[in-house]
Amino acid sequence: MTPQESSCDHDRICERSPISNLTGPRELVHMDQPPFTIATMTDEDTSEWARKSIQVLAIPSEIVVAAKGYPGLIATGAVLLEGLIPRRQRDAEEFVGIVAAAVDPDRLADVIQSDDERREVLWASTQAVMSTGMEGKRILLARVVANAMTSTEPIDEAQILVAVLSELDAPHIRALVRIRDADDRNQDDPGLRDEILQDELRTHPYPILAALARTGAVRQGSEMRSQGLASFANAETLSISGISDFGRKLLEDLESVNTEV
Repeated sequence: MTPQESSCDHDRICERSPISNLTGPRELVHMDQPPFTIATMTDEDTSEWARKSIQVLAIPSEIVVAAKGYPGLIATGAVLLEGLIPRRQRDAEEFVGIVAAAVDPDRLADVIQSDDERREVLWASTQAVMSTGMEGKRILLARVVANAMTSTEPIDEAQILVAVLSELDAPHIRALVRIRDADDRNQDDPGLRDEILQDELRTHPYPILAALARTGAVRQGSEMRSQGLASFANAETLSISGISDFGRKLLEDLESVNTEV
C-alpha cells in the first residue's frame, strides 16, 4: 500500500485524531489550510498481523486508507481508543472510590502502602471490574475487597474469590445457573445416567465447562446417587457431576447484590 491522501472536511474524527500521541509518527495530519488532508499508513507502518487481519476479514481497501473524509486505519483506531480508555479508567476510579468510602480513604491508603497482599487484591479486582459489564460482579467485588481491607484475618477467601471472578463472566455465570437448576432436578430423578444433568451440560461449549471446572464451581467425577447407583462420569461433559458448594455460594452472593443472575 502506497501513501495516499484524501480530503477531509471539518469532520469530527479528523479534528479529534491525536495520531502523534497514540500511534507515533505513522500518519501526518496537515491542518495548515482547509481542506485538511491525511497521509495514510504504508505497508512499512502496518504490522504483519494487521496486514493479515485485513486480508482474512476481507476489509475493503477504501476503509484501510484515508477516504471519504475519514482517516486511515490507525487514525480511526486511535480515535475510538480515546473513547474506550476514559471509560475503563472511570470504572476503575469508581470502584476504588467505593472501596475507599466503605473502608475510609486514609485507612485504605495505609493498607495500600503497607500490605502487599491486600494491595494486590485491590489491583486484581480493579482490573476485573474494568473488564466486565456485569453490575453484580462489580458490586460483589467491591464488598469482598472492602471486607478484606478491614479484616485482621488472613484474606485467603477474598483472594480466591477475586481470582475466580476475574476468570468468570456473564456467559459462565448464566451457564452455572442453568447447571445448578439441572443438578437440583437431577438429584430428584437421576435416572440411570444422570440424563437431566448431562443433557444440560451438553448444551454448553467446552471452554465454558472448562472454566467452571478450573475455578471449582462444579464437581467432577463419579459419585454415589443412591444405594448401588453412582453418577455417570462422561468425558464429553468433562466428567462434571453437578454444581459444587463453592459454585452455589458464588451464585447466592451474586444474587444477593443484583438481579442479573
